[in-house]
Amino acid sequence: MLGSIGAVVLVVLLVAAGLVTWRLLAPGGGTTSAPLRILPVTGAKPGACPPGGPGTAAVDGKTCYRLAAPGMTVRKLESAEVTSGQSGDWTIQIRFDDADARRFAVLTGTYRGRRLALVSAGRVISAPTVQESITAGAVQITGNFTRDEAEKIAARLPA
Repeated sequence: MLGSIGAVVLVVLLVAAGLVTWRLLAPGGGTTSAPLRILPVTGAKPGACPPGGPGTAAVDGKTCYRLAAPGMTVRKLESAEVTSGQSGDWTIQIRFDDADARRFAVLTGTYRGRRLALVSAGRVISAPTVQESITAGAVQITGNFTRDEAEKIAARLPA
């Protein structure tokens, strides 16, 4: 009797674990419908943001950013793909639609030499320094990511 109850419990746990895994790994699983916001960075400090205090945490929780307006909001990207980088690390390639590409070009031109944060679901995904105006409508997010980390970041993007 105890053996059959144990078997039933085991099956239920396996099914539940399978559903959770499927939900996280399936296309769209674990994603948010949150828009992608791109905002100027006014400051950053290592460590977690203070509870209830100012700041927006990085996805990895290792940095607390102070962000400012104006910026831009992207409702849906044309694409967000994970690719292998030259040194074996993984990158996220994102492509904007034409209207957002034009707004992004203006934003990156305005903030040349300063940092812009890519924010989704209340977390900073990346906060690179803008080297020059980005007019091609595509961005590559790098950061020595593992494949799993890159896929989790791409899943947060509204593509």
